Amino acid sequence: MFQKYQKDFALLLESGFIAINQTDADSAKKIFAACNVLKPNNAFGDIGFAFLYLHLLDLSKALTYCQNALKKDSKNEMANTIMGICKAMTLKQSPEGEKILIEMAKSDNTFVKKSADIALQFIDKFIKKAPSPVELAQPVKKGKEKRKKPIPKSKVFIARAGNKFFSFEIKF
Repeated sequence: MFQKYQKDFALLLESGFIAINQTDADSAKKIFAACNVLKPNNAFGDIGFAFLYLHLLDLSKALTYCQNALKKDSKNEMANTIMGICKAMTLKQSPEGEKILIEMAKSDNTFVKKSADIALQFIDKFIKKAPSPVELAQPVKKGKEKRKKPIPKSKVFIARAGNKFFSFEIKF
């Protein structure tokens, strides 16, 4: 039925990634869905969805699509890299994600290698970051603390109606 559009698969896939870069999630979803209809056994439609949901920081959906892509193509390095990034950004799966990224950084594919290297740098710089001296000096808040500022006894509000201003006071 869609045989005449098979040759447009790569163009659709690329336009989906362009839609993500243009922050047009709705179009990207429709385009990647079309890719999955055209070639249901191809992993790249699911990789596109995973990439989209990674950008939206919906890591659980991104992981689901990575797993779907890996079911279709178990050796797909791009799906593994995106899955490593997603897992590295979740608290419980961070070490597993880092292991995946270290493995993907050894890839022959320059895009995969560069993505994994950048993700590992991000993890080292921001996720594994030790607290700064300022953060260590701040007391940890436990329970209810006393308010430092006294609660005001009243509050003055100014309202505008047309070109006239009115003020009113609410007492507590």
